[in-house]
Amino acid sequence: MTPRTQTASRQVLIVSNGPRGIVARAALECGLVTEIVRDISEAIGSLRRKRYQAVLADLDASNVDCLELVLNVRDFDRKVPIAVVATEWDAAEMAAAGTQPGLLLVSKSERVSEIANNLARLPLRVGGEVAASF
Repeated sequence: MTPRTQTASRQVLIVSNGPRGIVARAALECGLVTEIVRDISEAIGSLRRKRYQAVLADLDASNVDCLELVLNVRDFDRKVPIAVVATEWDAAEMAAAGTQPGLLLVSKSERVSEIANNLARLPLRVGGEVAASF
């Protein structure tokens, strides 16, 4: 396996169905550099190659299970912040969020600007360590 390389300081990985999704638009509104993948297998491939400042997922715009995504991301990077956006959350997802540091659940009922504000609450990593917010 090849070592992961450092990336741009504001690059985030987005799991979604494409660049027009609400999560991608919110990330761009925050000024983040994005790489978009469609599912967990593509996300794993990207995580093997690069280190990201955060992982963002739109559960409604992909065939991704929240818990499966979080566990797979944590296998590669235990400290990377994760934001998951969905229309509604079930009890298991809410319970998992409480046990996962750096996991933010965001309601899709908000506007893009409100989602961007929530994404801005994620900590930005600098040199591999968690530092300030976006």
